[in-house]
Amino acid sequence: MGELPEELAALGGQVQFVVAARWVWLTPTDTDEQLLPEYPPFSAAGISWRAVDHAETAAALLKRPEAVIDTLSVTRPTPDRRLFEPDGVHLTSVGQVAVARVAVAGLSQLE
Repeated sequence: MGELPEELAALGGQVQFVVAARWVWLTPTDTDEQLLPEYPPFSAAGISWRAVDHAETAAALLKRPEAVIDTLSVTRPTPDRRLFEPDGVHLTSVGQVAVARVAVAGLSQLE
C-alpha cells in the first residue's frame, strides 16, 4: 500500500485546483484470480494482478472525504456470474453493465 493514500490525495487536490468540479472516485473493479494464470499471454509474459491490491486501493479510496462509488463489490467473482473476459481482468458486457448501474445509482444520489 505504501504511498497510495498520499498519491490519491495529491491527485484529487490537483484536479480540484485546476477545475471547479466535484471529484467522485470510482474504486477499481475486482479481478478473477482463477482465470489469470490460465490466460496464455499473461502467463507467458509473467503478468498478473492481485485482487488484494484492488481491495487495498478501494479501502484507501473509501477513507477519502470525497464521494466514492464502489465498483469493486459488484465485480467480485462468483460461480453464478460471468463478469470477466478469459483474461480475468477485463469485464464482459455483463460486468460492464453491473458497473454502469452502480455508477449511475451512485451519481444519482449525490447532492
